[in-house]
Amino acid sequence: MDQRTAKPAVTEEVAAAVGGSRSKALLALGIAVSAVCFWFVGRLFHVPRYAGFSGSLLAEPGWLVGLIVVSVTLLVAVLLATLIAGTIRFDAGLFCAAAGMVALSGRGGRMGDVLRGSAATTAGTPTVFVVLAVELVVLYAIVSIAWSVLWGLHKNGYLKADEFRDGVEDTDEPSIFKASALAMQIGVMTLVLLLLGQTDAKVQAVAAVSVSSFAGACAGYYLYPISPSPWLWIGPLFVGTAGYVLAYFGLGAGDDAWRSGQLAHALAPLARPLPLDYATAGPAAAILGYWMSRKWHRQRMTEAAVAATATPGAGTSGDGPAGASSGPGSASVG
Repeated sequence: MDQRTAKPAVTEEVAAAVGGSRSKALLALGIAVSAVCFWFVGRLFHVPRYAGFSGSLLAEPGWLVGLIVVSVTLLVAVLLATLIAGTIRFDAGLFCAAAGMVALSGRGGRMGDVLRGSAATTAGTPTVFVVLAVELVVLYAIVSIAWSVLWGLHKNGYLKADEFRDGVEDTDEPSIFKASALAMQIGVMTLVLLLLGQTDAKVQAVAAVSVSSFAGACAGYYLYPISPSPWLWIGPLFVGTAGYVLAYFGLGAGDDAWRSGQLAHALAPLARPLPLDYATAGPAAAILGYWMSRKWHRQRMTEAAVAATATPGAGTSGDGPAGASSGPGSASVG
């Protein structure tokens, strides 16, 4: 089920371009263009409303305008980034847009700022965590719509599948196989985030989400090589939502530390990143992990094929069947 083979039709030039300097430059350009879009729009429409302090779109006045601005900007950024880097990967546009959207998160504050602002408007109950959970679901719905646009372009022949880029055959795995990959992504991401999310400082929160999401995607694909990528980048949605819900129910009636912006319960690291952190760094890092895992998977399959042809008795001259079969395989090494 998980034994995918490297397609001989992929030339050395195409395989080398996946990790080449040209590909990296195009991806960097796509991220830069997306970041400029989000920075400009965020500054123009005041999203988040109070730069450096507010960080939740739903927990501030004019939240509907903020969501509309984010939705439109994300779709525009995905299309622009696809024009720039769409020849590298099928979902390169979404990767660049999600990574660039971190600029919007950087305009806002951190979790402590959101909690202190909420404490002044609530009756002492941490209902803000429910709002954050809903916001994360909404943001991921927007990201999913953007991915659906790319999927539609792919189905209509405008974007080529991953297997054309890296030579790893895309197969339709059973749902239980894909669910297992998602579960592995969630589990590994949760463990890594619990270790890294020790403060709500913006840089640390984004870095913790990025590293944990990347590690989860790599682990999920290594054990369950699946496609397409959404099965691995929706993991941060479940981790973040669980973190907010557990924070809401885990805070006791007399626990007022959250009102001063402090979270000290056992699973607090899961609730320290904001929805914008989860919905930007999470998908971007997971998609990158998915790409890298496919590349490593191809290398393992190629090494296994070479080892199989190197058994005693296998011809090396290329005149017999063994030599003929090794020709295309060697040409597909990336």
